[in-house]
Amino acid sequence: MRQEVKEELLNINDLSRKCGYFSSDTFIKNGYGCNHPNCYDGVYTYNGKQISSNDAELIVAKGLTKRNIKCNRRLSKKFIKKARWLLFSEYRDLCGVKFQGACYAFSCPLGRLAYPEDFTKFGIDLENRGYGDDEWVIINSSILCD
Repeated sequence: MRQEVKEELLNINDLSRKCGYFSSDTFIKNGYGCNHPNCYDGVYTYNGKQISSNDAELIVAKGLTKRNIKCNRRLSKKFIKKARWLLFSEYRDLCGVKFQGACYAFSCPLGRLAYPEDFTKFGIDLENRGYGDDEWVIINSSILCD
């Protein structure tokens, strides 16, 4: 016998109050950060500043070796390749470089973006819902802890 999956329609503000992965201690997206390991929509930070992915690779590559990697091209390519692999793997804090996810309804790893037919299904008036269409998400109720 299959259990019925209970879904919840939440706006992004209600989701941020209920979600255990939400982080307001960030400058990313005006304090709407996500620390979920499967959140891939965000930026790299270093010393409290936003950096590009190329800069993140260079910082991690330099941290992997004690030598100056600029002097040997083959060696530098090796460490940059390893740094790129580490940044895209599950490691989130390498040599001071951190990946900070951003909390968006369209990229939430816990649910999916709500469509117009979902509002009628949950009995919410399409005209007076108070938020934009891109700020609503459908979440499995058993995932969230109130």
